[in-house]
Amino acid sequence: MKYKQMLYLLKKELFVMKPLKTQVSITLDDPIIEKIKELAEEDDRNFSQYINMVLKEWIKQKEKSIEN
Repeated sequence: MKYKQMLYLLKKELFVMKPLKTQVSITLDDPIIEKIKELAEEDDRNFSQYINMVLKEWIKQKEKSIEN
């Protein structure tokens, strides 16, 4: 396989594996924003990544509590 073909397949595979994301707009209180920024920085994540992580965990816990 040629180098260009390998790069194309690799790029195609990465594109297919990339999770879909949708941009949204929300309004948050300033103290919440500041705290999330602090926590995200401590966790070496950006603001959006941290919110996404926290919401996933919250949903997981909520679903667990509904099952029990």
